[in-house]
Amino acid sequence: METIFIGTINGLFGGLLGSAIGRRFGRAKLGFGIGFVVEGALTAWSVHGPGSRVTSLISWAVFFGSLIVVWAWIGGTVGRVQGNAARGRSTGLAIGITSIVVAFAGRWIGLYVLTGIAVCAPLVIGWVVLFGVVGEKIGRPKGREAFGFWMGFWFGVIGWIVAAVVQPTNEARATQIIAVNEAVAAATGDDLRPCPLCAELIRQAAVLCRYCGNEIAPAT
Repeated sequence: METIFIGTINGLFGGLLGSAIGRRFGRAKLGFGIGFVVEGALTAWSVHGPGSRVTSLISWAVFFGSLIVVWAWIGGTVGRVQGNAARGRSTGLAIGITSIVVAFAGRWIGLYVLTGIAVCAPLVIGWVVLFGVVGEKIGRPKGREAFGFWMGFWFGVIGWIVAAVVQPTNEARATQIIAVNEAVAAATGDDLRPCPLCAELIRQAAVLCRYCGNEIAPAT
C-alpha cells in the first residue's frame, strides 16, 4: 500500500512534467499519461524493488523537474493576470531553479527543514493560485477577471462567492445585452440588430439610433 501511495504521488509529478513537454507538441494529455506511468514505475522500483542508483536519480530528476514546471505555471498565471505572462513565466522558472538549489543545499548541510520548505512551497502556493484561477473564471462573464483571481487567491471559496455576486462592468453588461438582443432578433426573424453603442434593438438599415441618438454605421 505504501508503494502504491508513493508511486501515485510521484507519478502525478511526473505527469506534470510530461504534460508540460507534451503541450509543446499538442499532446498534453499523452505527455501526462506517459509521465505518470514512467515516474510512478520508477518510484515503485526504487522503493520496493531491486532498483538501482540510476532509477533513483531519474525519479528524483523528474520530481524536481515537475516542481520547476509548477513554479513556471504559478509565475505565468500571476503574470497573465497582471498583463505580462511571459515575464511571469520567466520569473517562475528562475524561482523554481533557485528552490531546487536551496533544496539540495539544505540536504547537503543537514538543514532538512530548508529542503522541506523548498519542496513544499510550490505545492502550497500552487493550490492557492489554483483558487485564484477558479475565481478568475467566475469573474470573466462579468468582465472582472483580475478581481475574481485575487479574491479567489486571497480568500478562497469566500472570494469565489464575492466574485459570483459582484456587479458586472458596464462593458460586460453591454456585451450581454447585445448577445441577448441578437438572439432575440435571430429567433423572431425581425429586421433588427443591436445598436453598437447602447445595445438597444434598431433596424438593420438605421444610421441613427432612436434610443441613444448617436450616428452609427449601417449594417453590412
